[in-house]
Amino acid sequence: EGSVYEVTAIHPKMRVPAGTFYDVMEVKVSPQTTSPGHELREFYAVNMGLIRRDFISFEGETSYTVSSYLHSFELNPVHQGETIGELQQD
Repeated sequence: EGSVYEVTAIHPKMRVPAGTFYDVMEVKVSPQTTSPGHELREFYAVNMGLIRRDFISFEGETSYTVSSYLHSFELNPVHQGETIGELQQD
């Protein structure tokens, strides 16, 4: 059983412990196995991927949210003599 993914918003700017990201896409994930009283939201940054995930429960008298955030990341350094892409000048 799969999940249904729906883009619900584009956030111009979002800050998480790992830094500030721009043009962040918010996606509502509806797993087929999750009860109707729960919701999962994921946030994806351009060129980075998943930076935040919220699990929201609407069951009972009080709703609650459990959030996970990207806390750090590391870019792979370019090795001596290695190039990434090409520059073009007009």
